[in-house]
Amino acid sequence: MSGWRRARRGSRRIARAPRARRRGRKRRRAARPARARPDPQRSHRRAGEGGRRFERGRVRTVRLAGAGDGTGPRVARAQGCAWNERRRILAVAGDAPSSRTNGGGGPGTQPAQRTPIAASSCAVGLWRYGGGGGGDGEIPVPIAVVAASPAPAPGLSVGAALDFLTRTLGVSPARCHVSMRTGEEAGDDEDLDLDLAVVEPHGTLRVWRLPSGGSNLEPVKLAGDDDWSGDRRVCSVTWWSKGRLAVARHDGDVVVASVPDMSNALGEEPEAFDGSPALVTCPRVTDEGTSERVVVLETPPPETVGAHRWRLATLNARSPREMLRAHLDAEEWGVATQLARLHGLDPDEVHKARWLASPPGKEALNDALSKVTDRAWAAAQCAAAVASTYEQQRFVLVYGLKETERRCERNAEDETDVKWNWWTRLRLTLLAQLDRLDTLNAVHLGNHAPRAWASFRSETIGDAAVGFATAGNPRAAETILRRHPRAGGPSLLDALEALPETMSPSEYPGLMPWAQPWCGTDAPTSTRGARVPDWVEGSAAFTALAQEEADGASDPRRWDGISAAALAVKEAHPSAAWLAVATEEMARCGGAPWQPAAASVEGGAAAWASARARRMDDLAGAVGPAAELLAAASSALGAHDDGISLEAQARAAAELAAAVYEADPPDPTSRGDSAAHGSPSLWSAPLAAYVDASVPERLASLLGDARTAPERVAGALATSAVAAVLADEGGGAALLQWIGDVAASGRVDVVAAAIEASSRHGDASLDALGGYDGLAKAAAAAVEACPSGDAATAASLGAMLEALPPQAADTPGARSAVANVAACRVMAARGIVATPGEIAAAAKDAGASRDFVKRVTARAVREASGAKFSDGGSSWSRKLWSDLAALASPHGALSAHFSREDAAAELLRAQLRVGGGAERSVSARRALQNLFGGGGSGDSDIGVGAAVGVVAGSAAGELVSVAGTVAGAVAGRAVGALGAAVKDARAGNIKGAVTHGAGGALGALGGLVGGLGAAAAELGGHAAGHLAGSSLAGSHLADWLPPALPARVAEGVVAEVASEHLFSAASPDDAGVARAEAVLNCVPNRGRRNEEDETDDGVCALRDVVAAVRQLVTFGVDLAPVTVRQTANRFDIVERCLSEREDAYLREGELQELAARLGLRGTRASHEVSAACARAAMQGGDRAFATAIALRLAAASFSPSWDVAAAVAEAADATDATGGDGTWRPPGMDARAGLLSFALARCSTERAPDLLASWQQLEAARLVANAGVEPPRFADGAGGPLDDAARAALVRAAPTLTQAHAAR
Repeated sequence: MSGWRRARRGSRRIARAPRARRRGRKRRRAARPARARPDPQRSHRRAGEGGRRFERGRVRTVRLAGAGDGTGPRVARAQGCAWNERRRILAVAGDAPSSRTNGGGGPGTQPAQRTPIAASSCAVGLWRYGGGGGGDGEIPVPIAVVAASPAPAPGLSVGAALDFLTRTLGVSPARCHVSMRTGEEAGDDEDLDLDLAVVEPHGTLRVWRLPSGGSNLEPVKLAGDDDWSGDRRVCSVTWWSKGRLAVARHDGDVVVASVPDMSNALGEEPEAFDGSPALVTCPRVTDEGTSERVVVLETPPPETVGAHRWRLATLNARSPREMLRAHLDAEEWGVATQLARLHGLDPDEVHKARWLASPPGKEALNDALSKVTDRAWAAAQCAAAVASTYEQQRFVLVYGLKETERRCERNAEDETDVKWNWWTRLRLTLLAQLDRLDTLNAVHLGNHAPRAWASFRSETIGDAAVGFATAGNPRAAETILRRHPRAGGPSLLDALEALPETMSPSEYPGLMPWAQPWCGTDAPTSTRGARVPDWVEGSAAFTALAQEEADGASDPRRWDGISAAALAVKEAHPSAAWLAVATEEMARCGGAPWQPAAASVEGGAAAWASARARRMDDLAGAVGPAAELLAAASSALGAHDDGISLEAQARAAAELAAAVYEADPPDPTSRGDSAAHGSPSLWSAPLAAYVDASVPERLASLLGDARTAPERVAGALATSAVAAVLADEGGGAALLQWIGDVAASGRVDVVAAAIEASSRHGDASLDALGGYDGLAKAAAAAVEACPSGDAATAASLGAMLEALPPQAADTPGARSAVANVAACRVMAARGIVATPGEIAAAAKDAGASRDFVKRVTARAVREASGAKFSDGGSSWSRKLWSDLAALASPHGALSAHFSREDAAAELLRAQLRVGGGAERSVSARRALQNLFGGGGSGDSDIGVGAAVGVVAGSAAGELVSVAGTVAGAVAGRAVGALGAAVKDARAGNIKGAVTHGAGGALGALGGLVGGLGAAAAELGGHAAGHLAGSSLAGSHLADWLPPALPARVAEGVVAEVASEHLFSAASPDDAGVARAEAVLNCVPNRGRRNEEDETDDGVCALRDVVAAVRQLVTFGVDLAPVTVRQTANRFDIVERCLSEREDAYLREGELQELAARLGLRGTRASHEVSAACARAAMQGGDRAFATAIALRLAAASFSPSWDVAAAVAEAADATDATGGDGTWRPPGMDARAGLLSFALARCSTERAPDLLASWQQLEAARLVANAGVEPPRFADGAGGPLDDAARAALVRAAPTLTQAHAAR
């Protein structure tokens, strides 16, 4: 039993035990009256409803054979049992039967004497389940007789007292604790080797043994059996093994006692537990088999761990190997070595454990690793060891190399003939680690870090360099790559990419791909000197590793003789791919041919530098280091790359970096207006987009933050970055485009700030724009690009233009911009939406210019029409003329296609439109009367009177009034003289108008027509001085007054306005006709008619339309003027008049007048009207009226009237045949023959046969009549065959008719 160890504290668990309520339940159940036995089926159903189902018939009551019946073991009352499943044996322990003295009898007997109660003794019995019988085919069969313990002394024993008390109180009786052990090694079921231990309720331990082959349980006399009282009473037992019993007492002591001497196998002292421990056997399964284990249930007192708690502990038996492991865990190397020798265990376990527990080094090698017989494991541990110092680590690696030197199989004659096996592979691993150890020592400058070495030794050279680069240590990365150039060269670019983007490239120039040796074509050598290649390094090793990589695993045949422990050392078995490039010599033998580091990048080192710079900015915003990288690449490589040169990229990157460094950083905490907190857009501008961008885009990026903050514009334009961009080719155009883009966004304030910042001499922006001319063009472009033309924007643009330097303000571009802004103000004042760009575009097109003017005039008319209009005039006309004059002035926006004469015409047009017609515009009507009422020719210009009325309207009168009130003494004479002058002007006496009047009055009138100069001369000093100080002073008065209008233009204006009213009327009674007539009446007795164009809407033509629509009403025809205008054949209107009333033909003269008003003028039109009247007369039965017209038209040879002539002739023939009704006297035969001849010569082909027949009949009748022959009589009386008498008469008259015809 050496190696016992208590697993109490290490294996103990504390858990909450269920509450003890069973005793109370049993007590209550005992107090209840007995119930009838439940129905088995019903009980079975209840059990099923409870959730857990038992198969019916499995639970039943069995009477043990011989239990008190004299046929087997006798147990009076069972108090405990134990079951062995393998042997199917049941052990039952309880009271042995005993007799009692009866102290009483029936009635009449003597009272019983008090005798002591005899105590029961413990008895046990064994039964085996098997055999036949019973419902299940099994019945318990007794296999051992009861062996009662010796009877106690007479009197009341402790057990009897306890039994008496429990029965009296009605509580559950005390139980026995039974533990049974059977020999598992016995093969025959009948050959039992059984031990049975029973703890009686009062704490006495009893042991019985059933020897092999026996049939009776033999009691075992235990040593110290008198020590079972008080707290030393036994509370639980269980068998530990054969002959050993685990015993627990109520005082908490637990021992493993040998039976029967009861010596403690655990040692001198028992194991102590809390409470009254309960024991149970629980064998432990290990790698070596099954070992003993006992589980101890503790019940600590509540004051220790709380109420209702319990704990578990275990008592385990350990094997020698387990004890060896325990000593190794305790690092008791000497004891462990002795134990291994004593029990025949492998001492390598001790040496390996000592090596693994000791710091690797020379001492550990001598004390442990050198003593290990598994040399493969020892060598593998050299590759896995991590020493605390560089020297110790190198010593261990060299030790491993020496071990592989002894184990490798080499050809003594040819050292290159190496057999590849596990040892050669390990040697290559150790060589690679030795190289890496020296490299790491150089990286750490002689300082050794075990943790760093543990990570570094298993990495590839490239991964190690990348790792140090990621940590921001370019010196270490360069050291690694230069010491291992072949193995690490392919990872150079990866290391550069891993370096922090914010690190300046000046810190790692030796890593650049254009530096030596990375740009060379010859393979470099290591910086630490060329190491002599080891015999294991060569093509054979590389071939073996390549085959291993292809197969996916090493060849197991090469690992013969290598222990599993050695193969389990992971550090000694790196991958084949790692080993293939683990050393410089291996990389030379099997690696790819040497090539420059940037050879794998399309475009070489230049393309890499460009891409790397962009990534630096994209990932970390490191525009400064990116610019340095591009500058270094440009300096080293030159301009030999395609696309944008490195020099240009470096320059662009430097521009952006300078701009960012000069800009204010944005406030990351600000959530409001970003423009008020730094330069967010500039700080976030990507380098890639900036480098690839054009000059305008680069300038826009640099000025991005100033785009929304006018206070930043001057500072942004003054930066060195912006100056550098403006100095490039196209910089001025870029600035001009930026100004236009900002203006297009509506930021006039930013544009004004940019123009102002570019106005100073010597500024880079002014030079880039091309001087002051370019500045004026920029201002003009900004004005045209502005998306709004409202009053506020126009005011801002005007202020910007006014702030231009004189050198720029006098340029044509600036003047054009000023005119456009002035036009915007005019439009905005009228409520018209028009941008400066739209006005500039309209100025280039005559139609667009007219459209804008019409919009202004229409808005003025609408405003004036809505206000209260007075005959004396209103300020609206003066304001309108001001607007029109501004547009038509020599420097006006629309002056190219809109003259001052056009403006005067628009003013007149507006005056005629105001108020819905001229009946309310008395001023315009009076002025036109002055124009057309004089005796001048129709093509003459408007005279003085017309100038007063037409050109200035009531505004001119106001000017005269103002001039007249300047000097009180002059006022009366001025008014009188003005009236006389106007009267003379109306009469056409221009000379009288000029010479009439007194002094300053004529000067005032002259000022209206000819300018302020003559007015000042005529009015006198006081008046002239007043006018000279007024807003109309100087030569601008002549520019302000409208020019004289040609009469033709004035007439066209009148006709246009009248047409608008006339053709908007829906009927002759519409008010529009009256308004049109009123407008036309403004030109009395005048007007020129266009005889060549019937669609001409001149004054005369419009008057004819008015008269025509009103005359049509008298004929019963109600047509709108526009219908009359749109009728293609105006003669249809005349025919409609004839069709509406039957007697309309009688009004031939009125119809002729109507036709003329409709534009049907001339002889032909007159004949058409007459022919239509004749047709209507024939239709109405008035043959006499029709005959007169037909004869007149035939005499005039009016061909279209042939149908009228034919109809009259045919009607005359019919009247002759029928005799007529006496109301019409047909024309004579000559007249009739003339009508038929006229009709026959001009008729249609369809009517020709009929007309020819009629004409022949008429000619025959004329011959007969001229010959004096009686007209023939026809048989049917209708021109049919002649009868005999008529035929004979014609025969007789034939000579006479022949002579008559010859005479004709």
